[in-house]
Amino acid sequence: MLKKYLEKRKILISTVILLTVLIMLTGCKNQEITANYTNDNTEKASENVENNSGKDIISDGEYEVGASLVGGTGKATIKSPAKAVVTDGKIIATIEWSSSNYDYMIVDGEKIYPVNESGNSVFEIPVEKFDCDINVIADTVAMSKPHEIEYTIKLSSESDYKADVLDFENDFLDKDKKPVQEDIVEWKEKHTVTGKLERKYAEQFAVSYYDNKYTILTVSGTDHYCLSKNDNDVPSDLPNSITVIKIPIDNVCVVGSASYNYFSTLDSMSCIKFTSLKKNDTDDAFLEKKIDDGTIKYAGKYSAPDY
Repeated sequence: MLKKYLEKRKILISTVILLTVLIMLTGCKNQEITANYTNDNTEKASENVENNSGKDIISDGEYEVGASLVGGTGKATIKSPAKAVVTDGKIIATIEWSSSNYDYMIVDGEKIYPVNESGNSVFEIPVEKFDCDINVIADTVAMSKPHEIEYTIKLSSESDYKADVLDFENDFLDKDKKPVQEDIVEWKEKHTVTGKLERKYAEQFAVSYYDNKYTILTVSGTDHYCLSKNDNDVPSDLPNSITVIKIPIDNVCVVGSASYNYFSTLDSMSCIKFTSLKKNDTDDAFLEKKIDDGTIKYAGKYSAPDY
């Protein structure tokens, strides 16, 4: 009995995470899903790097590359992916810090100031090439006195960035469940990673973007969903093990009082159309009223839905 209870609880938690993420991504009304994609002409840096007498020659254009940071106390981070613009073979990378307290950077002896006046500190720094360590100094005014701190930045081309995103997707892989199905792994190998949603608060999920137009939601590392606004958002070779969910989400069925609290906190009660709770099962006056007037309909028990 305990094993069955724990399994049901695990399923319920995964369902709540999935629905909460979908609400956060799409809302309940006809809102457009937004993502920091590069334009359709943007390509990965690694696809345009050619070897010529031991030198890396990169075609002019705008790229999206993975960005990682090492150094300091470990609290600071930089936004990934980062934008990199190549003009006449020279690379300028946009580095956005996780705070607004950096007033200058020193790169290869050159002092560089932020390009923005508000929000997190953003710098445009020169980069010799991708896939190598870039030693920098960043001055922070977060302490009582300004401090220069040494950091190492690495901008990764597509192959390394894709590996980073796959690690990100599997970060919360449920070890008790079977590994990710082979058809999903094969599908990801055939397609190009073009971005990921940076999480600020919630965990246990990952949202990754492929080929600049496909959105894949991963829950607990093993449950995969393709979020689709129209048929063009669903790849023709999508494996059956990736479930397609049409967005925006208009109707949600809540099967427990714990789940209900998530939507109440997110001010998304209007999304709930069905519930497995009866009027006497809750002490929430708002929910009681909605069940009583039929705005939220009873859809049967969790174990025996009836709608």
